[in-house]
Amino acid sequence: MCGIVGYIRNKGYQYNTEVKAILQQLLYVDALRGFDSTGIALASPNVINKEEMLSYKRAIPAQDFLNTSVFSRRILPEVGNYDVCIGHNRWATKGSVIDKNAHPFEFGDVVGVHNGTLDSISVLGHSKSGVDSENLIEALSSEDASKVLESIGGAYSIVWWDKRDGILRMARNDDRPMYVVFIQKLDLVIFGSEDKMLEWVIERNKLTVEETYDLSSGYIHEFKPEDPKDFTSIKYNMMEKKPSYGYNWSRGKWSNSYTKSEKWDKDDVILTGDSVKFDVIRVEEGKNKGKKSLYGATESATTVVAHGVDKGFNVSLGDTLEGIVQGIQYVDDIERQVFVRSVTKQKKYMGPSGEVTKKKWLDLTKDGCCICSSSFFDGDVVHWLYSDLGSEPICKDCHDRLGDDDGEEENYPVPVQTVQ
Repeated sequence: MCGIVGYIRNKGYQYNTEVKAILQQLLYVDALRGFDSTGIALASPNVINKEEMLSYKRAIPAQDFLNTSVFSRRILPEVGNYDVCIGHNRWATKGSVIDKNAHPFEFGDVVGVHNGTLDSISVLGHSKSGVDSENLIEALSSEDASKVLESIGGAYSIVWWDKRDGILRMARNDDRPMYVVFIQKLDLVIFGSEDKMLEWVIERNKLTVEETYDLSSGYIHEFKPEDPKDFTSIKYNMMEKKPSYGYNWSRGKWSNSYTKSEKWDKDDVILTGDSVKFDVIRVEEGKNKGKKSLYGATESATTVVAHGVDKGFNVSLGDTLEGIVQGIQYVDDIERQVFVRSVTKQKKYMGPSGEVTKKKWLDLTKDGCCICSSSFFDGDVVHWLYSDLGSEPICKDCHDRLGDDDGEEENYPVPVQTVQ
């Protein structure tokens, strides 16, 4: 997750002090969406005696970025000379956290930012960098924007400026938002990844909203500084989503957003916190001392994995276990791995002739021990006494008193073992 903020204004809007305050507050609040890096780009057509694009980025959080001498002495004083501002706060997903990998990215006449993670960058033909966003902006600088967007999958919201035609463009798919707010009585438009963040800045600066747009996905929205409120939208064909749903591992935890799969039935959806049963097919030594990893199979998941299980947890191949889902990872569109914790052995309810359902077991033992009439409870050890009347349950105490020569067969439920 990253955050995008910024504004577009007509040069007739002269309140530069207010604009500077709005800019700083947008970058500051947007840090909630990414604290690894912060960056900004200023742009404007036909700038006199100035660079047409001015950018600065660092691999530091927004609160530190705003206090750098470059931002306060070089960038902020120039705000009044530029009509467009694009800001970005990065939460690193692909590529290390260094200044070079921070947004915005500039290639020739184009400068832009991206929020999201692309499935693949090889389709872009610009794979020199390991950062998907950088390859995307490079592709937009040299190719038709619609064709580029139609070729990418994954999650994206993009904002880029092209000085060749003096137009600010925005595009997104269904996985990433973008909001645009027109400010009443002022030729100012602010935009950002979250509407609530924009509302906070608007209220803090006592601005009056004329109109708010949740920009439609599948369109390239074009804004011109000379009339930013009169924008146009050009439709393109978004790539169809891969059928998958699940969780991604990031910063020590599993995310909980998913997209519905067409290949798996609705009743087959597994979410974190759910319980899943699996049969053990492999046991391996764990990476940590005193631990082991269990691998299993189940009808609803290709592979179930339980890491960090105590070595003392007695388990054999073929045992049925149950675990709490911690996360799901996809190998491809079909194969998936379900990671579980809090592994427990499943109870086996044994009747006089073998394993039975819990309901059947409760029915067989409802009258208690056939000798002392003591009641049976879930998990109790039960033996079966064979006689002319059939098979009758007896408790452990009565079984021990009878001895081993009365012809009964020992069948009983396996006690639960739990490992946290």
